[in-house]
Amino acid sequence: MSLITIDKISSGMKLAKPIVNKFNQVLLPAGTILKENHISTLKLWNINTLEIINIDDEKIEEIPKEIYDLACEKIKERILWQPRNDSEKEIIDIAILNLAKKLSQKNRGDN
Repeated sequence: MSLITIDKISSGMKLAKPIVNKFNQVLLPAGTILKENHISTLKLWNINTLEIINIDDEKIEEIPKEIYDLACEKIKERILWQPRNDSEKEIIDIAILNLAKKLSQKNRGDN
């Protein structure tokens, strides 16, 4: 996932997280493919940043589940603290994904 400012958003990008208002109502759900009218509306709502799914994030399906699970175990063995917020959880998720990609490449023989 990438946090992107509204001025760098373009049509075709996919929301990683839902956009909610101050009353916790979902304005746009996660997974929405953004169109020009969405971007105009977001600017009107004064939404300044969005979390967008990277192309690399979409490729997680290519990693076999057993390799992803192994990466989860290895990363959790190294972490000596519990994540306290979404940012810390995201750091762990990124570490797991990166290790899973490396293990998957190694497994296929792509060095």
